[in-house]
Amino acid sequence: MDRVEKEVFRQVALYAGVGKEEITGDTLLREELGFDSLMILMLLITLAESLGRNIFALPFELERLRCVDDLVAVFPVSFPRAFKDESLSPRCFH
Repeated sequence: MDRVEKEVFRQVALYAGVGKEEITGDTLLREELGFDSLMILMLLITLAESLGRNIFALPFELERLRCVDDLVAVFPVSFPRAFKDESLSPRCFH
């Protein structure tokens, strides 16, 4: 499991209020965890911030994010960081 997968699984478990061991790649966000669109969007913003990605540059359609593996796919490992100089990174989500 790479860094992106670990962070996605960790954040999903935190948002769902369950243990990480209960989350798999096939876990359904809406049906099994009870997430609505707003929760998924907030989760994406949290993940983008923690992984140093620009939420506006990520390739996703909210309606198509059905399971945890779909969230992992939004954050490809080779995707460039949002800011090369971390001091320029916005802090509006803290």
